[in-house]
Amino acid sequence: MTTKTLDPATKSSFRALEWRQFITRFHLAIVPFLAIVAPLGLILAVPLRLHGLSHVFDIWPSCLVLFLCAVYSRLRPLPRMIETTELALLSLLVLAVLTELTLLTARSRYGLVDAQLSAADAAFHFSTGYFVRSVAKFPLLARFLQICYQLAIPMISLSVIIPPILGHANASRRSILAIVLAAIVTVSIFWFLPAAGPWTVQGFQPTIEQSAVTNYLSLLKTHAPFTTDCKTTAIISFPSFHVVLAIVAAAAIGSIRVLRIAAWTLAALICISTITTGWHYGVDVVGGLIIAWASIAVAGWIVQEPASATSRPGNSLP
Repeated sequence: MTTKTLDPATKSSFRALEWRQFITRFHLAIVPFLAIVAPLGLILAVPLRLHGLSHVFDIWPSCLVLFLCAVYSRLRPLPRMIETTELALLSLLVLAVLTELTLLTARSRYGLVDAQLSAADAAFHFSTGYFVRSVAKFPLLARFLQICYQLAIPMISLSVIIPPILGHANASRRSILAIVLAAIVTVSIFWFLPAAGPWTVQGFQPTIEQSAVTNYLSLLKTHAPFTTDCKTTAIISFPSFHVVLAIVAAAAIGSIRVLRIAAWTLAALICISTITTGWHYGVDVVGGLIIAWASIAVAGWIVQEPASATSRPGNSLP
C-alpha cells in the first residue's frame, strides 16, 4: 500500500480497522511510559532542586506540526505517512523524557567511578588513552572518526523515518521501544555508577566538549540548587548510550536490505569512534552492546503483533 490516495472501497475498509489496529502493544508500552514519567520527572525535580527541567518540553511546536500532519494523513488516508508522522512525534516525546531522566539521575549522591572503570579496562590490558594518542598521529583518520561519532543522533533519527516510508514501520517501532528500554537500564546504572570519562584518569587532553561535560556533571553532583540548560545531556559514560543508539539504529535501518551493509558499517564506526575520540572506556562499549542487543530482543517481542493484527500497513518485522 502506498501513500497515494486510496480508492473509496479501500478508504472505507481502512477507516473501519484503523482505530482497532492503532491500539497495538507498542502503543500500550510507549504511551503509559510517556504519560507517567514526564510529569513524575517534573515533580521529582523539586526536591532535587533541579530547575529549568520543563524546558526539555519546549519541543511542542515541532510536536504540533507532526500532530497536524498525522491528522491530515489519517483524513486522506495516507497509510505510510500516518506511520511516519506518528512515529516521529512519539520519538520526539521520548527524547524529551529521556533527557529529563538523564538530568534527574545525574543528581544522585553516588560519587564518580572513573578510577574503577579505568581499572576494569586495565585488567584486560585496554586503554582508551592509548587509542586516542595513537589515532591523533593521523589527523585525517582522527577527523573522520570524530565525524562518525557525531552521526549517532542523525542515524537514530533516520531509523525512525526511513523504515515506515519504505513499509517497515515495525522496525521503527522496535527502534523507539528499544531506546526506551535501554535508557531505563542505562540511567539506573548511571544513578549508582556515574562517571565523567577516560580523560579524567588516563592522562590525555580532553576536548572543549569533554571538559564542559566534566564541569556540568560536577555541578549536578553538588546538590546545590542548579538550573539546567537541558542541552548538555551527553553525561553518561557507563554504559555507552552512544553505542546503544548506533546498534538500535542499524537494526532498524538494516531491515531494508539495500541499506543493511551501510547501516551496520556506520554503526561499527560509531562504536569504534567512542574509544578513539576519548569519550568512553572499553567497558562502556561492552555494556552498551549488551544492553542494545537485549533491548532490541525484548522490544521486538513486544511490537510483534499476533497474526490477526499484521494486516495493518507496515506491521511486519523483517
